[in-house]
Amino acid sequence: MFSLTMNPNQLKLLWKFSEKKTLDIWSGAPGGETTTLDILVAPDIKTSFKDFVTQYNISHSVVIEDYQFLLNSQKVKVSTRGSSPARKEFSLYEYNQYDEIVQYLHEVEQSCPKLVKLLSIGKTSEKRRLWLVQISTARRGARRPFVLLDAGSHAREWIGPATALYIISRLLGEDCGATELSKYLDWHIIPLFNPDGYEYTHTRDRMWRKTRSTLENTSCKGVDVNRNFDFHWGQTGASLNQCLCYLTETGASLNPCQSDYAGPKPFSEPEARAFRNYVLSDAKRILLYVSLHSYGKFLMYPWAYTKLRTSDWRVMKTLSEKANKALIDEGGEPYFIGTAAQLLCTST
Repeated sequence: MFSLTMNPNQLKLLWKFSEKKTLDIWSGAPGGETTTLDILVAPDIKTSFKDFVTQYNISHSVVIEDYQFLLNSQKVKVSTRGSSPARKEFSLYEYNQYDEIVQYLHEVEQSCPKLVKLLSIGKTSEKRRLWLVQISTARRGARRPFVLLDAGSHAREWIGPATALYIISRLLGEDCGATELSKYLDWHIIPLFNPDGYEYTHTRDRMWRKTRSTLENTSCKGVDVNRNFDFHWGQTGASLNQCLCYLTETGASLNPCQSDYAGPKPFSEPEARAFRNYVLSDAKRILLYVSLHSYGKFLMYPWAYTKLRTSDWRVMKTLSEKANKALIDEGGEPYFIGTAAQLLCTST
């Protein structure tokens, strides 16, 4: 994996290069006069890519020398875990598969029945259940505001579901004693938004991003469920940042073979429909919505489809700045803050 820092002209040249050679762009951040991209380069084009960046004097460095080695080490851990006849103890510090996650969620509900309620809000194309965890310290039937959080809509982003599970654990505290964050607010968490795609990354293709739904008139499978909602659906990249949008796949594609395919129509995916139905059933109580993604250090808020600001953008900016400060105070690295359209480009 390479990290490149480019001016606008170099970015356009990279775009042209990518039309001939397939590049996997993991993260892109415009920084005024320059843009930084982290790019995973396949072995068969490594030489031509190095020649390209050298020819056009593009500043670059190696971030990961051998990505395949990292993938292989993950596969060894997964296969070793799966071959053990005895059930292992669940660990929040490992990447667990779907069945392990579901079993853990049921155990959490059984351990903390007064605080936790586990709901199945729908099924995927491959008939896996989509689970939502409700955490509340209020009496049963009370209707307090809640934070809605999801993770794992993009299958290969394993750190999202792992983080969501860790958040659930921390919200419950020791011995189901709850914490300050769960004393005054309820939490509704979908730790794994795209179970089919996630499981596929564990068993077949680690870099798979979409769902696993069957599409008409094509052998390609799956939809980017994060692009499948009926809000400016199918909008492709922004004109001002078209190069960056194309390279980072932060817009939306209408090509079913692309990893950011928006689907044949809005809400074509059962996961998206299940989420919509749940939100609409109790929308007035939602105080905050958070969606966990990787790879990149961004705290982003609306809008994504336009660079225009929302009426309450100052509130979201302030909240993001406070979250960023708390992260830094705990020894974490600072994140970029802004609207999705400002930090990346317009998308749906």
